[in-house]
Amino acid sequence: MDQNSSIFNFRALKIPFTVLALYLVLEIVFRIYFFGVHTVFNWKKFNPQGILVTDIAHKVSDPYISWKLTPNINKYFKTKMFTTNSLGLRNPEIQLNKQIGITRIAVLGRSVTMGAGVNDDEVYTSVLQKKLDEWKPDAYEIINCAVGGYNIKQMAEYYESYVSLLKPDLVFLPITKSDLTKFIPDKPLPFEAAIPEHTNLRYYLSFSFIYESARLLAKRITNKTISTDWNDRLRETMDLAEPTIKASVILSRFLNKLNKDEIPCYVYSARRSNQFNKEYLELSRNQMKNWVQQHEGAVFLNSDDYIIKFFSNDYTVYFGDNHPSAEMHRVMANALFENMKYRYSQ
Repeated sequence: MDQNSSIFNFRALKIPFTVLALYLVLEIVFRIYFFGVHTVFNWKKFNPQGILVTDIAHKVSDPYISWKLTPNINKYFKTKMFTTNSLGLRNPEIQLNKQIGITRIAVLGRSVTMGAGVNDDEVYTSVLQKKLDEWKPDAYEIINCAVGGYNIKQMAEYYESYVSLLKPDLVFLPITKSDLTKFIPDKPLPFEAAIPEHTNLRYYLSFSFIYESARLLAKRITNKTISTDWNDRLRETMDLAEPTIKASVILSRFLNKLNKDEIPCYVYSARRSNQFNKEYLELSRNQMKNWVQQHEGAVFLNSDDYIIKFFSNDYTVYFGDNHPSAEMHRVMANALFENMKYRYSQ
């Protein structure tokens, strides 16, 4: 009887152990193919975890901001080198008091502008700084003030609390078409809500590229099979669970505040790579342009025409992450540079 029980227990465990072993083999092959053999031996260092699961971000007391980048970070994030300065910006060290004769440009944004999945010198703000230095040395200072996971209200609050202290002469504001229509919570989720416990399966799955890739693939399939109307209704239902405000209202207030302070704002698109199709770009560009033109002091930079013209097939970080690759960051930097060169050469 005991022998039969042992055989039964072995057979019962055989399937899950086989599935786990196959999963690990696929994960190892995936890592070697996309990132190299070295990523196999340190899963804690090389993983697809988002900013809120790592120590790259930390909690702040302001409930309307909730988190910001941790100062003086020098580590790997999504397999790439990620460095922050003493102010908690993914940017080289800067002086609080700007130099005379230099135009200081503060770039707000989320994970795309922060540079998720690319090295420090590959982020489009860094590439743009180099191009501006070659064009007009000691004339422009780009400061990357983007923080992954932010919504529009967090960006506006972050500017008021931290970025405004840098006294920028110009603000760059990358937004998306959905920022003009969707509702966002009055307060973001508490920072603790984004961190899974070590006893939670989600914590261990966050180290797996296969898991993150499967999630993205499922999302793509769902987006194709579920109508945009139903997606919007679902988001609205989720948004209304707590007090919300329309993102475009926050944007308008922010642009009006900058205009009152006599700080021009350049608005443009910093897109994830799954949005680079001609029809979407044209519709999005026209909607954003018409909206921006209603705000005094705001200028719409049309970077999409340049991006679609020089679009590369090598546009994502890897299959399971639709953040722009280093090549696409270079294209975005070139698009902004051409816009600036045209405006400042007149």
